[in-house]
Amino acid sequence: DGPSLGGFVCPVTIIEADLWQLGQLKAGDRLRFVPVDITSARRLVAARQTELATLQPQENRWLAAPIASPVVLDCGQDDRRLVARLSGDTHLLLEIGAAELDLVLRFRAHALMQALEKLQNPAIIDLTPGIRSLQIHYRPDELSLESLLAMIAPLWQDVCQQQDLRVPSREVWLPLSWDDPACQQA
Repeated sequence: DGPSLGGFVCPVTIIEADLWQLGQLKAGDRLRFVPVDITSARRLVAARQTELATLQPQENRWLAAPIASPVVLDCGQDDRRLVARLSGDTHLLLEIGAAELDLVLRFRAHALMQALEKLQNPAIIDLTPGIRSLQIHYRPDELSLESLLAMIAPLWQDVCQQQDLRVPSREVWLPLSWDDPACQQA
């Protein structure tokens, strides 16, 4: 948090030396604030800066192979094209067609999401649709990337062969007033 801008008390803040730890938190994590005096806070910043200045890169410590393209699947063409990109090590981003707003692409993304939901695979944690995309959060220890891609490819072919895509919808009626006193005054 930062200083107050409007008279509200700011009871706690994160010292500069510990700000990097905020990026490690995820939703639902708990933390505890501990009082730190200004002298100690500034000493901790200086120690952190010294630590960072003396870091040495290690030779390919984490990677066994050079980084390859994040594109792991590219099939079809035009409005039936599906590109799968790695989105970290537990997510896969599926992009459909050209980067444009198109309801057909949106319907295809939704149909693909429904097909994946129908499988009820417990290794698929979450499906997040976009306008022409679908983000898949999965457990790679239970479902390998290769298996997930092998699952997606035939589902995508089925979606593309459908001539009459339908998605669940509903009509919502909202009361509108165009000739009320507030509109007349405006």
